[in-house]
Amino acid sequence: MSTEPSSVEISNEKSKSLEPPLPEVLLTGSAGESEKGVVREEGEGGEEVCDSLRAWVVLFGAVCMSFSTFGYVNAWGVFQSYYQETLLAGTSPSTISWIGSLEYSLLFCTSIFVTQLFENFRFRIPFVFFSVLLILSVFLTAQCSRYWQFLICQGILSGVSSGAFYGPLLDLLASWFDKHRGLAFGLFTAGASTGGTVTPIIIKNALPKLGFAWTLRVLGFIYLCLVLVANLVVRNDTARTKKRSINFSLSPFKSTHFVLYCLSILLIYLALEIYGYYVAITAGLSGISDFAFYLVSIANASCGVGRLTSGWMADRAGEYDIMIIYTIVNAMTNYAWPFAHTKASLIVLTIVYGYSAGAFTCLLAAPLVDKNGIGKSGDSGLLIGLVMIVMAVASLVAAPIAGLVYQSFGLKIIGMYTGNMLLLGVCVMSLTRYLVLRRRVWGKA
Repeated sequence: MSTEPSSVEISNEKSKSLEPPLPEVLLTGSAGESEKGVVREEGEGGEEVCDSLRAWVVLFGAVCMSFSTFGYVNAWGVFQSYYQETLLAGTSPSTISWIGSLEYSLLFCTSIFVTQLFENFRFRIPFVFFSVLLILSVFLTAQCSRYWQFLICQGILSGVSSGAFYGPLLDLLASWFDKHRGLAFGLFTAGASTGGTVTPIIIKNALPKLGFAWTLRVLGFIYLCLVLVANLVVRNDTARTKKRSINFSLSPFKSTHFVLYCLSILLIYLALEIYGYYVAITAGLSGISDFAFYLVSIANASCGVGRLTSGWMADRAGEYDIMIIYTIVNAMTNYAWPFAHTKASLIVLTIVYGYSAGAFTCLLAAPLVDKNGIGKSGDSGLLIGLVMIVMAVASLVAAPIAGLVYQSFGLKIIGMYTGNMLLLGVCVMSLTRYLVLRRRVWGKA
């Protein structure tokens, strides 16, 4: 299932309605400079486009890209099953799973380098390049027949090209939205959940009729249409985005707030996705293995709802409070999971799990762009990238650790392990919140 992955108010001022045309601020020249050569004071262009119709059009393009990237990556469970039964039948399941693990990890760790490239070079160049790479990876996967070919085309190329958009688009949306930033982030990540719900269904139904190669080509053409839309409408807000020198620095780790936040993300991501990995085992043990595939779709669908609504709530209550509350809910779901043996109970738990997981992943980048909190340094791209690396490390080792726990102690202990890990992450995040809010128990940064 998807993770993917926020919201904060930087200002309480409402964006002003200035004279048209708005597109004059969407130029490729230097920040604060319009197509007609009119130099604006810093921030004026930002006020003109912030939360405007143009901003919502940019968000639509970002949602299309989110659908095409996370939607493809989150369909890995279908590919794993198909490869084991047909194309890679002679390869062990654990070896095949490295394709998906590598793809998912690269989705996150690519962000730090690519986000910096988007910030320091013309936005359009890397955007087009990685768009082409994404579509190319899908069509090349359709031609694969050997393990190393899948590892390169689906594992590496798809992971890198998909990860190239997540951090930069979050950073971009932060420059286009102030008042409705949480809602914008929620809609963006909901696009990932929609893709994660629809893509597996397309694959599941197309494979028996069209075969593997043409199923991948159909997906490739669908993604091509969406990526073209994204390339047409997504624009960098040059009036609010300043170029910074390329900085792959670890200096943010000098901040106690940032270190604690990264630690909380690490602990939570070691457990957050385990339910999605092993819920099929629960369904099989309960005699409803045929329904396991639909549990994945249900989880992704409810995850999208969680992402959408949590962004709206975070604009009003604060991102830390929403993340903490829903992570606690997710932990309770994991504690109850080993005791769910009926279809009805698994459906209920899966809905709650997906909703709470989506609420967390939607908001995890929000504190990093908050100029009153962790993001006060202004280098949000670097901060997002470093957190993506932490998430990549956690995602890479989470499944093997959970597999070891399952083989050694059984399903009940997995529920306790994931629940405890999530609550430990909540404790660290609560401490981060307390320090960021300057030791205030209630309120926003």
